[in-house]
Amino acid sequence: MGCLGFENGLLPFLKEEDIKICEDLMRKTIEYVNKDSLEFNGVIYGGFFKCEEGIKFIEFNARFGDPESLNILNAIETPFKELFENIQNQTLSKDNCKFKKINTFTVYVVTPNYAVSSSKEPIKFTLNKQEIEKQDVKIYFSSTKHIEENKYESVGNSRLFAVVAKGESMEKAKEKVYKALQGNADEVLHYRKDIGSIYAH
Repeated sequence: MGCLGFENGLLPFLKEEDIKICEDLMRKTIEYVNKDSLEFNGVIYGGFFKCEEGIKFIEFNARFGDPESLNILNAIETPFKELFENIQNQTLSKDNCKFKKINTFTVYVVTPNYAVSSSKEPIKFTLNKQEIEKQDVKIYFSSTKHIEENKYESVGNSRLFAVVAKGESMEKAKEKVYKALQGNADEVLHYRKDIGSIYAH
């Protein structure tokens, strides 16, 4: 439903040792996949919980549409073409993959019954894309079909589009996203208004 990325690449509650545990698990997983005739060469990221008992693994993903990916994509300084050439040639490193020191904030707008109902019935909605983009944010469409002008239709019961902003502070990035959505997205749509609210910026 949303995600935030701080300029240092960390989250306030994470320590370097927490990151190392996650990195080690991901590295071992890739080594295991590659030990036979298969070879994984691409993008992968892990989902984890930090619990009182330590770091707990949730899932792996290798796709660009998730909120976590959109934060990273908007913080990458290296040209996208170079990034994929280095992935393909297996020459990707910290030296040729650079990130901007910025805060990023993402909110996904979804169908009313997303993650609650299995209904695939499409819904029609209005969205003022031009006005949203004037607010210094980006829109990434997902399960959405453009009909005409500001009219759209959902494709299944899913996430429809994401709104992403960058800012010198997390509060500024967050403010851009919610301000852009206010009055420009159909009221029939749903999105969470509490993403990142537990952090003091």
